[in-house]
This record gives sequence, structure tokens and C-alpha cells, in this order.
Amino acid sequence: MDDTTANGDTYIMDSRSGAEYARLSDQDRCVNEALGSLFPPAIDPNGVHDVLDAACGPGGWALSVASTFSRTHVTGIDINATMIGYAQAQAKVRRLDNVVRFQVMDVRKPLEFASHSFDLVNARFMASFLPRMEWPGTVKEFARVARSGGHIVLTESDVAGETNSAALTEVLHLVSDAMNLVHLYSESGVRVTKSLEQSLRDAGCRDVQQTWHRLDYSLGTPPHRAMCETTIAGMRLAQPFLLSIGIASQERLDALFRQVEIDMFTGGFQSFWDFLTVWGTVS
Repeated sequence: MDDTTANGDTYIMDSRSGAEYARLSDQDRCVNEALGSLFPPAIDPNGVHDVLDAACGPGGWALSVASTFSRTHVTGIDINATMIGYAQAQAKVRRLDNVVRFQVMDVRKPLEFASHSFDLVNARFMASFLPRMEWPGTVKEFARVARSGGHIVLTESDVAGETNSAALTEVLHLVSDAMNLVHLYSESGVRVTKSLEQSLRDAGCRDVQQTWHRLDYSLGTPPHRAMCETTIAGMRLAQPFLLSIGIASQERLDALFRQVEIDMFTGGFQSFWDFLTVWGTVS
């Protein structure tokens, strides 16, 4: 995910932190498992040779694609140069640097690729940094660099989930409110998931389809520990921003965070994260 603080503080986490790299990597693994496949089932991987992963973060999805599909070449882009360096190092360690490359590039600006360069453009959770009004232009730019008959795949979530923990619910609402204050998720109550299909159609895509996914990380489920650690890290990384905009006091956040950590590992804890994948074929 892009660190766009230089362009208006639109990313509320400190993406220069090593903790954010670890958080995003763990989140990627859990999301991949919830999705069940790296591409939507309707997309034939045999027809996908050149892939762009937009706002790739530490490169988790791009590296998974490169290691799973040997004939696929993947390019990951992100504005955060340190994050890109981390992804490149991971590719080298995994001996995938011949099939996956990472470049510093801002998806909020025209992409430095020729038109019709990719069979598939993937982007996940851009709502964490992309202002609502920039979505149409960004998706149209994805369509420009995609080949005719290629695909654009967008995965997004409006909120971080549902839970029976009152403390975690309050934290999730605080984060959502903070994003709304910087015009990330919504304006006038319109959520980003409601606009994805239209964004693809406006960009000239056909055969637009969508599917919802639910990641259950309740106590006792396989992703419980990883997702709880990811959530706790996210709370801590978001804290400076939450304090800077005055959405909550230090005392209140300290109390909430302590209670969340207790609740997550107490019998009966339930939590779910719903997200939507929408994809279309480029005309």
C-alpha cells in the first residue's frame, strides 16, 4: 500500500516502520487463504503472462503469484522506496528475481508503462490511501496499461470487520472515522465497495463480476493469532494519526488497546473481516 503522506497524509499508518511491513505481509497471507486462489476462479491463469500488482506494499501477493505460476512475470509498484527494497530482497532470497520485479511508482499519478502492457492488473485495499474522488482516474489508468481481453481485479473493504468485543468495535469505528475525515472511504455515506463495479464499467470493462469473502479469525480458528497480531500492530501504528486529529485521547486509546488485547485471547471471542473482490475484462 502506498505511503502517500507526502501527498496529503492519506495513509494513516506509519509505513516507514518495519512493523508495518510485517503487518502487511501477515495480512496478505491471511487474505490469500480467505480468497482461496490468487486470481478469481473465472480468470484462467494460463492466459495471464504479464501481471501488475499496484500499490504492492511488501510484495506478498506478487511473490505468491510468481512462485505459483512459473510462466507469469509480475511487476509490483509502490510509492514507498523502502518497502520496494524490502520486496526486492524477498524476491532475491526466494530466487524469484528473474520472474518478479519491483519499482517505485505512485499509482495516484500516470503510470510509467506503455499502453497494453499487462494481462492482469491487481490492486488490494487502495481505500487505505486513495481518496474517493481519485478512484475513477486511477482505474482508467489501470485499463490503459491492460491489454484488450485482460483483466482488472480490485479487492476492498469498507470497514475492518465485525466482532463481539466492544473495545475492538470502538477501535474499528475510530479508524473508519479517521479515514472518512481524510476522504478515503466515503462521502455522504457512499462506501468504496459500492462504487467498484461502476468504476470498472466507466473504465471500459465488460463482464464485470464480484464476490464477497469472509475471513473468520475468531478464537480457535487457524488465522486467529496472525490476524489478532496484525490488528494489534495496526492499532499501534494508527495511534499517532488518531491522536493528531483529536479523534480520541491517549488515555482512551490506552484503555481500549489494553482491553482489545485481553478480549482477543478470551474464550468466546469472535471476529470477522468481510471484503469484496470485483473484476472485469478490458475491452
